[in-house]
Amino acid sequence: MNDTTVNWGLLWIDAHPDVTTPNHSQDAHAMVLAHLLGEGDQEFASQVKTPFDPKKVMFAGLEATASHETEFIEKMGIKTT
Repeated sequence: MNDTTVNWGLLWIDAHPDVTTPNHSQDAHAMVLAHLLGEGDQEFASQVKTPFDPKKVMFAGLEATASHETEFIEKMGIKTT
């Protein structure tokens, strides 16, 4: 997927959004989606050649978000169910 030019969408099914950035935590497991969006830890995010378009990402099953994660989700315009 990393080398493709296809404009993929992504359904993120998880209780946590995984959009934390190094400003809030050093836990890489909490940054996975941020990396796929080209955000998060820049060493990891730079390895994503074609970041996902946040307008084509949707969350399902979120149960808990920290305030900085909620701000990130709103800023990026990611849909939630």
